[in-house]
Amino acid sequence: MYLQSSQLRKVEERTGLGHPYKFLIQGISSAIGARGIAAMANFFAVPLTMKYLGAERYGVWVTLTSVLAYLTIFDMGIGSTAINGIAEALANNDYASAKQQINSVYWTLTAITILIATGIILAWPLIQWPIILGDKTGQNAKEVTIAAGTAVAIVLASFPLSVTPRIMGACQKITLSNYWNSIGSVLSLIAVVVATRLKAGLPGLVVAVSGSTLIVGIGSAVWLYRHFDWLAVDFLDLRWGAARKLLATGLPFFAIGISGIILFQTDNIIIAQILDSRHVTPYSITWKLFSYASLLQMIALPTLWPAYADAFARRDLSWVRKTYRYNLLIVMGSTAAFVLVLLFAAKRIIAVWASPDAVPTFGLIAGMGVWTIIASLSWCQSTILGAAAKVKGQAIYTAIGAIVNVIASVFLGHLFGLVGIIMGTLAAYSLCIIVPQTLEVQRVLRGNLS
Repeated sequence: MYLQSSQLRKVEERTGLGHPYKFLIQGISSAIGARGIAAMANFFAVPLTMKYLGAERYGVWVTLTSVLAYLTIFDMGIGSTAINGIAEALANNDYASAKQQINSVYWTLTAITILIATGIILAWPLIQWPIILGDKTGQNAKEVTIAAGTAVAIVLASFPLSVTPRIMGACQKITLSNYWNSIGSVLSLIAVVVATRLKAGLPGLVVAVSGSTLIVGIGSAVWLYRHFDWLAVDFLDLRWGAARKLLATGLPFFAIGISGIILFQTDNIIIAQILDSRHVTPYSITWKLFSYASLLQMIALPTLWPAYADAFARRDLSWVRKTYRYNLLIVMGSTAAFVLVLLFAAKRIIAVWASPDAVPTFGLIAGMGVWTIIASLSWCQSTILGAAAKVKGQAIYTAIGAIVNVIASVFLGHLFGLVGIIMGTLAAYSLCIIVPQTLEVQRVLRGNLS
């Protein structure tokens, strides 16, 4: 049901909500600046860390990042569920429900963090980090183990706070979330410069990057609670019923999260195991360079999801269809143009930007180009499906795609090396995810939300 004009004015006054396009323009405008700053910070951080660590230790660093990404799946899909629930509550002017959901998200994630930390502490003596991270020579075993321990500790401390940007987006305060992200990017780059200058090694780089994320997480969460008059910390506001609903609703998102991590992060781990950490470097550097081609969708996604969710709550399917078409046209066009340039320029860019040791073969470059276009299409589709809470089907076929990806990447990696790894990812993603996801998006756009 649509909100009455008086209700809309009240929502705008209390939360800053307005016309969906106004929200999109504000969010995307600020996101361009934030993502631009993040891209520039990352662009300068890569050669700093690459030249300081060298190809082998840089590969260890990247693989550690991929392994730690698995910790993020233990939010059990709560963050994604919160976007839809909070956006719907605010669209209906139900601040009490929005407050309860926000408090429940933080306390539930804190409880999950304690459980994860307990499990890791018990299992720690059995974990051989140098082997997992591809340090097959063992020359950096002590440094690698210390870096892994430091990273796990900081990532776990940041875990409950990682949901704050999504909550801000659900409250249509994505502009402020982008400001915080900009601060984090600048802080991280400064910390990386200091760590490399002081020759702090892998542990120092972990503190530099992960520590910056923790600081921004704390600052943004404090801001959130201090600047919404209807929101307050309430230890009694965590009710088992609300937490159980979050967990139950978030299970499909959780399944998608696991599959997504396998699809996007496992390649580095597979390379480290079947080859070694040195081979991770050209693969990850090429992946990182091509990721800039998807920058436009990454800019739009945090703004589009809550905007779509708000439109679905108001049953404004006409707006959803129109916005999705624009999003698809702009993203796919810009991505294809960027990829075309990189097909001819990637080798030279990587040699100058990172190191001659990181220059890939043309086969890997071509594979990454195709992957980037497919991934951009998938991001457009998954954003609208997530906002519509149509994730059960996604959970199934994404899980199948993740399993196929691991099997295909290992098999083809043994046969064709790094090119085989990306071939396995392309085959799994195209056949198992893009095809069924496209069909499901069409059903949503036709109004089939049941």
